[in-house]
Amino acid sequence: MYRPDRHGLIPWAFGEMECSYFWLASTGEDPASWPIVTRGNPYPLQEVRMSTSEFICRVLTDPEFEPFSIARLFPQPDFYPMD
Repeated sequence: MYRPDRHGLIPWAFGEMECSYFWLASTGEDPASWPIVTRGNPYPLQEVRMSTSEFICRVLTDPEFEPFSIARLFPQPDFYPMD
């Protein structure tokens, strides 16, 4: 885990399928450049170099973004405004 003046993992999301998502934080580096580290079932620990917003967008919309994508599960996005 991250400690000040070092580098380490900061958790930012957990999924229903035993998935965990972290930033690999490093003191002195721009947080926008921190890689994403993923761990889950069925894939092992992986480092992904892209912004968090791009990662989330691809998880939701890109069926080829394996093993992370859920786009095939929801081919037609639904949106219902909150009342």
